[in-house]
Amino acid sequence: AFEPNYAQSSVTQIVYSCLFKNEILMNMLEESSSHGLLCLNELTEYVALQVHNSLFSEDLSSLVETTKNEAHHQS
Repeated sequence: AFEPNYAQSSVTQIVYSCLFKNEILMNMLEESSSHGLLCLNELTEYVALQVHNSLFSEDLSSLVETTKNEAHHQS
């Protein structure tokens, strides 16, 4: 069975990876304020939620299949 929670977790990891790759996260961390970190977490969760919603509201069956295949490889 396809697990939406697993998908959302994977999407969140992808978002974090993109933030690291683009050094956006590192730039925000340099501000080193708890408020900045809170905003970062909220931003990441928001982006992850938007991607998650688009995955399950649009007809992206091929992308869902890819996620299912990756889930099988990781387990």
